[in-house]
Amino acid sequence: LSRPPLVLLFTWMALPFALRVDGRGLIARPALAGVVALALFFLARSAGTTLAREGLIATGPTPWLTILAFALASGLGLRRRAL
Repeated sequence: LSRPPLVLLFTWMALPFALRVDGRGLIARPALAGVVALALFFLARSAGTTLAREGLIATGPTPWLTILAFALASGLGLRRRAL
């Protein structure tokens, strides 16, 4: 909870997976997909931090670009579920 943007992002990321739960209450596939999405987020964040530390990419916008990329991906997932 020390990083409110991440709390909002994780909530936003959970929405497309929550909409995949069917009427029978089967949540195994959406839960596994959610775990994979979180793992990819932390992998991307770690890679961005390492690249910024090495001076290969800009330090300031790197964390925000990671958050923005995953927020956009979640938005696309929501849009796809709505269609």
